[in-house]
Order: sequence, then C-alpha cells, then structure tokens
Amino acid sequence: MKSSLFFDRHAGEVLTAAYSPNGEWIASAGADRTIRLWLATGRQEVAVLHGHAGAVNELAFTPDGRQLVSVSQDRVHGFLGDNSVGIWALDAASLPVLRGHTKYVYPVAYSPDGRWIASGSWDHTIRLWDAATGEECAAWKQPGIVRALAFGQGGEALICGGDFDDELRILDTATGHVRQSIRGPACKHVQYLALSPDGKHVAVGPLHEVDLKVLDVASGTQVGSARGLPFAYSPDGKWLAGSDGKNVVLWDARDLRPIATWPGHTDGINAVAFQKDGQRLLSASSDHTVRVWETSSGKCLRVFDGHTDKVYAAVFHPDGTRIASAGRDRAILIWDPASNQEGVRLPGHASYVWSLAFSPDGKSLVSGSGDTTVRLWDTEPLRTRFLARREAEALRPDAERLVKRLFQEKTDAAEVAAAVRGDQSLSDSREKRHFAPC
Repeated sequence: MKSSLFFDRHAGEVLTAAYSPNGEWIASAGADRTIRLWLATGRQEVAVLHGHAGAVNELAFTPDGRQLVSVSQDRVHGFLGDNSVGIWALDAASLPVLRGHTKYVYPVAYSPDGRWIASGSWDHTIRLWDAATGEECAAWKQPGIVRALAFGQGGEALICGGDFDDELRILDTATGHVRQSIRGPACKHVQYLALSPDGKHVAVGPLHEVDLKVLDVASGTQVGSARGLPFAYSPDGKWLAGSDGKNVVLWDARDLRPIATWPGHTDGINAVAFQKDGQRLLSASSDHTVRVWETSSGKCLRVFDGHTDKVYAAVFHPDGTRIASAGRDRAILIWDPASNQEGVRLPGHASYVWSLAFSPDGKSLVSGSGDTTVRLWDTEPLRTRFLARREAEALRPDAERLVKRLFQEKTDAAEVAAAVRGDQSLSDSREKRHFAPC
C-alpha cells in the first residue's frame, strides 16, 4: 500500500522514526545528524534538534512524551556515528535554528513587548527576528562588529555599539534607519552597554579597558564616569551594577559613587544581571561559576559550579525561580537558585554561547553563539509555537497587500511604519506583528 503522506525535509537518508505516546508527534532522524519533530496529522515540521556529530540511528519517546532519547552509534547501516546518547526535553525544546549571520553572534535582546528578537554579529549586521515564529524580518548592515545592543523607547528604537568609528547608534526598529548617532571617545569599541529603565542614560564600557562612561541619550553628552565595566541598571534605576575585574561593583546611578564591592570570584566577571524585583543579582565569571547575591546586603547566597569552562552569560527567569547560564563549554543550563539543582541542559550550539535573554513573559529563551546561530528555546509546549507559525502564514498575504499599497502612497519606509502603527484596525498585536518590519 502506498502512503499518501511524506515527510521529506531531511538532507540525507532517514534511518529511524518514532511516534509519541499520544500519537500527536512523529520524530525522525538519520544521516544528516538532525532530529526533526512533525505533527502526525500533516506535513508540518515544528522543531529541528541539533547536537549529534554523527548519523542518528535510533529514537524513542519516554512514556510521558515529554522527552525524546536519540542514539548515534557508529557503523550502523554503514554510517559514521558519534557514539553518543541525547536526551531532549520537549517542553523546553529548541526551535528551528535562526540562521542568517555568517560570523560569531555576540548580543541578543528581546523587545520590551516580546515581539522581536535582535541579534548582533561580527559579520557587521544586526538582524531582527519575529519572536513568535523565529522568522528573520530584517538585516541591517553596520560599519563594524556589533558587540552590544539594547531596545529602548518601548521597542521602537535599538541602541547598538561596537567597532563603529567612535559612534553609538540608535536605530529605528521599523526601518533600520539611524535615528541618532552619539559620537566621541566614550563610544569607541563599545563592548558593554546598559540602558537605564527610563531610557534617558546609557552606560558604556570599552573593549580591553575597565573605564565606564554614562551618556545622556537625548544630547549625547557624557554625564559621568567611573572605573569599571557596566552590565545592568537595577529595575528601579537607582543602581548601576558591573565589575572592576574580579569583583562585583554597585554604583549609585545618579553620581556613579561606589556603593559596594563584593569579592568572591577568582577570575574576570563577564556578565551581571538583576532579578526582576531587584532583590538579587547574578554574576557570571571566567572562573566557571555563577554567583547569586542579595542586593541589600551583598551576601553571596549561592555559588553554582555546573559549568566546565568560562561562563559568559547568566539571566534570571522573570518569575525568579530559574536561572539560565551559558558559556565556553557550549552548554545552556537551566537551574534552580534555591537549591542549585540543574533542571535542564540545552545542547545544540557547536561553539561558545555568548549571550542569553528570556522573553518578558518567560515563555522563551534566546541564545547567541560563536557558531553563527541564534537559537530560540521554548519553555512552553511546542504546539503553542506551531500555532503561532500557522497564524503568521495565514496573515502574511494581507500584510503584503497592505504594505504594497502603502508604499504606492508613501515613498519613505518610516512613513509606512508610522501608518501601520496608527492603524486602529491593527490593534491586535497578533496582526500588527506581520506588518513591520517584515
């Protein structure tokens, strides 16, 4: 009997396939080293899992359907395997990899409303992705390596720094046009960038130096300086957190007066992040550890040592009950700060992971890596992500027709973006996300 349904996205021989226990999903794998997850009732692919370095020849779902086990055994069916076993948490699974960058990815960031993901790279581009579908919406060429970025003005502006000839750039996220340039020695080779909660000040730190400057965003003038590297403002805007190398430093955000210095790390600090309520602080270090600090007292509450190499990034989940950390060992670890217990290990990146960001609602995690990719990880069931993709495809024809008509009436992309923002009929964010800047 000839089947009427084919799953044909693999780039090589398919060596194994399995149904989930509830019959809703099919997993397939083979010589192309990828594992693909499909809806059993159609040809819709909902996830691609990367991580094996050889052919995958066996798959099996756990009885509860929440995990998938994969085996890559060498010389089975004549294919080279890596002799490894993978365990994939399908309730925190990787979506199809966001590809487009051609060199190392450094910063990643979510817009405040969770609609967009921005990423910057050594390939001199900033790319904007639809956070619901993972689709690339725009790629904007920059004059140098993009090392740091942050969303401002409610997500309508993107502040970025890097090797830009002594320039800090503020881009319009609807068009990619440069709204404003802040020039001066403080903006040379910006590696670290922190935007104040009110968007009025930006703290920048240079590559290979420990010398932070605070700039007024509206005027571009320097309003303060201190010795250290800036990483994050507290949620209430009172403090600026960073490091002087191996120590966490807390400055008064008004005058950059040092409030506290917390020793403990034995190597350089690469990232500092506040909890949403500001009561705790994270620091990630090249000493392979992440430390959790009580902001009011400076007491070190936890030392997490689950990584085997330098830790480049660590962030709190919005609800504060989980922490994501990553680094040179390529692993993204999700762990409980109350117990230090590792909950989920997210494999897949083929090089160091430089940056992490949770979505504002905590349902997704995004990572940027030296393997040139951005990965989006779900912390909710895969079905939700699939429905978002299907919805996006249904709305796309209307979006394309509207944008085409607006460009016939207006010659400037900024005017088109403004018309879309002002159209009350598109007030539903699910509809508006498909009109700009895609």
